Amino acid sequence: MGLIFVPLMALAFTTIKPELRTRNASFFTLIRNIGSSIGISLVGLLQIINGKTMQSQLAEYATPDNPNVIASLPPQVDLTTAQGQAMMNGMIQRQATLVAYIDSFHFLFMTCLFILPLLFLLRTKRVTHV
Repeated sequence: MGLIFVPLMALAFTTIKPELRTRNASFFTLIRNIGSSIGISLVGLLQIINGKTMQSQLAEYATPDNPNVIASLPPQVDLTTAQGQAMMNGMIQRQATLVAYIDSFHFLFMTCLFILPLLFLLRTKRVTHV
């Protein structure tokens, strides 16, 4: 993100008259901060929703009568005890969080790919000093 803001700011200010740059710098920073806050909030919301969805999907199959689950569990995890169920819940939460992070990064990657062609629409018109 830090590599994006400096060229974007330079590109934004090449078309602005020098006497208006201080005003526009504060406006640019305000818009950038608001946009960043909205983006962070949306990714956080996506992370929470994906984590809870994946947790419910994983927990659906983690039952004591599922032979695949019983075969893959470590010997210290016994799903018939409260301690074993708590350990299984912790494993499910960790896996769900990992999948949610992967989904979030996938979403951000797809967003960047979608926005990338817009770079070809940028044109700079230099302001001549009068």
